[in-house]
Amino acid sequence: MTAAPLLPSRVLDETTPLLPSPTGNEQADKTVVRQKKPSPLFITTVAILWVLIIEFGDELINPAQTRVFESIYCQLYYKDHDPSVIGIEGHGGIAEKWCKIPVVQGQVAMLKGWQNTLNGIGMLLFSLPWGYFADVYGRRPTLFLVGLGFWLRSVYVQIICYFGLVVPLKLIWISSLHTLIGGSSSVAAAMIYTVISDVTPEEGRVTIFLRVQAASIATQVGAPILSATLMNWNPWVPMLSGVAIMAIPLLLVLYLPETLNYNAPETDSIITSSSSSTISTKSEHFVLKMVHTFSSSLSFLGSDIRILFILPAFFLHMLILNRDTLLQYISTRYAISIASATVLISVRSGLILFSLLLLLPALSYLLRHRLQLSSQKSDLILAQGSTIIMGLGFLMIALAPTIPLLMVAMALNSFGWGLTLFLRSLMTSLIEEHHIARLNTLVGVVDTIGFMTGSPFLAWAFGEGLELGGWRTGLPFLICAGALAIVTIFQARLGIREDRDFQQADEDLASGA
Repeated sequence: MTAAPLLPSRVLDETTPLLPSPTGNEQADKTVVRQKKPSPLFITTVAILWVLIIEFGDELINPAQTRVFESIYCQLYYKDHDPSVIGIEGHGGIAEKWCKIPVVQGQVAMLKGWQNTLNGIGMLLFSLPWGYFADVYGRRPTLFLVGLGFWLRSVYVQIICYFGLVVPLKLIWISSLHTLIGGSSSVAAAMIYTVISDVTPEEGRVTIFLRVQAASIATQVGAPILSATLMNWNPWVPMLSGVAIMAIPLLLVLYLPETLNYNAPETDSIITSSSSSTISTKSEHFVLKMVHTFSSSLSFLGSDIRILFILPAFFLHMLILNRDTLLQYISTRYAISIASATVLISVRSGLILFSLLLLLPALSYLLRHRLQLSSQKSDLILAQGSTIIMGLGFLMIALAPTIPLLMVAMALNSFGWGLTLFLRSLMTSLIEEHHIARLNTLVGVVDTIGFMTGSPFLAWAFGEGLELGGWRTGLPFLICAGALAIVTIFQARLGIREDRDFQQADEDLASGA
């Protein structure tokens, strides 16, 4: 055997690398992947489609499901109090007009109110962990799991409804466990707004936010009308159709590019055989990192005091979006069917869609480009105006004695629906980019707390209003109007100042420290 030479056979000079080049085997273990950023337009389009389809399926289900709840409680009530009413409608059912009594409507309101509260508890517990999951493993897998949770929840509730005369309807409350899978609505909203924030510059962000909300509202125009039409045949038709439609986003999300590192510098990614061990290490330290993140996730709140004045408005966000109480209120106070009440709400949704797609973007453009206001100042002015208009609309809804006046009130109310979108855009502009996902998750948590505590309270207020009768039937909407008045006070305290004023205040504070 020939001994290996102690010195290299080639001449060394100052240009010779100290470390040898990788061997052929080492190079074979590495794959160079040149990553190309997907189009922001494609990403936002897929995200908006995801919202559109999820919401469309949900909107098909909700009115019909409310009617099924009402029918079940109605049959159980008259079985004990007046069995002769059962069967008047045919097929063992009860005509809907017999179900507009306070005891039945109160049961439906409390069933849905406590369901919302239990959902809220789940979202409150799991929003931040799933927000952290999205920051580590990506937005796309999080959205897939959220969609799966929505679909499983809908399937379970419909199974309970099918056996509703045999098993207690309150078993639907178990469906709140769907929040274990993805975190539910608060995380879904956070992820959609985070994906958009990942790929959209500040000056165009509020416009895209308005389009996302418009996509959601668009489903409230067409889907409820379709649901109302199908309900005249059988409420189970829109319910089952909605479940089928809500399965589509599980496939659609596979086409959504990951945006977690979208703004990172474009580099050649080196994928080696050690990547699997890296993932394993991430998994092992997930819980510890999550605890650390939770303890530090609120630190950015101190970066700008304006955030603390803005956040309280989000306590009302999901209560304002919740149309269940409005649906029952219209159907009961004005003695019309749920299908007819659904159509009236769809008209309001059409006005909201007009506001989000045309009116509010035009006003935003006018303030920013014609009046030369900053994006922050424009967002704040529009948010303040939206708060006042929405509050007046709720006050008129509560007091409207006739359906025509109710429609005027709902029209006014519809023009305030940009409130939380302007506030979200404003807050996003106040923090650093790497805090955006956590801010949106925090907003979701605040939403959830308001929803969790407010839903049973509004259900109670609706029941009390029914007992009192007359204009006091609108008690839940009087409460909403009062709450928005408080938000107006917070916004007035916030004031309208240019960014340089805040910078000067920060410098003065720092010099005095």
